[in-house]
Amino acid sequence: MFNWSEADKIAIPVMMLIVAALAVALAFLLRCKSEKIKNIPLHIIAALMIGLEIAKQLYFLISGTYHLGVIPVHFCSYMIMIISLAQWLPKKYSTFFQVPAVVFSILIWALLLIHPSSMIGNYSATMFQSFPGFHSFFFHSLVVCYAVFRLVLCKHSLKWIYLLSFPVCV
Repeated sequence: MFNWSEADKIAIPVMMLIVAALAVALAFLLRCKSEKIKNIPLHIIAALMIGLEIAKQLYFLISGTYHLGVIPVHFCSYMIMIISLAQWLPKKYSTFFQVPAVVFSILIWALLLIHPSSMIGNYSATMFQSFPGFHSFFFHSLVVCYAVFRLVLCKHSLKWIYLLSFPVCV
């Protein structure tokens, strides 16, 4: 627990500072905009996550190194579906997925801070040396971005009915 490598001690705080700076900038730039406009960064995050997953699958298929660990059944890969549903379903249905999307993203963020090697392995050190390293670090950074941006940019109205969304999402 809290066993950070030397690369983690640099990469993760830098990533957190970038996320915070982007969140402040977006909050300032979009402060008087409609909810639809404020959701654009969240749509971009969802699209980037899907694109990264497709690129990862293609990379491992083409390189001939496909293995069971690449199949998108990990908790973090699950976020692709939850975040996409939260962003792209009609509003009537998307609100059902927004709370779990934020809560699960915060959980991933916490796990990334508590034990980075269990989330991203040693990819903090190799993020610019290999596609798997880049993918893992950037993908998990997008999950953190989603939680922060959603909390900063969007209005929240929590209702008890949203608690039902957790068993459905799990």
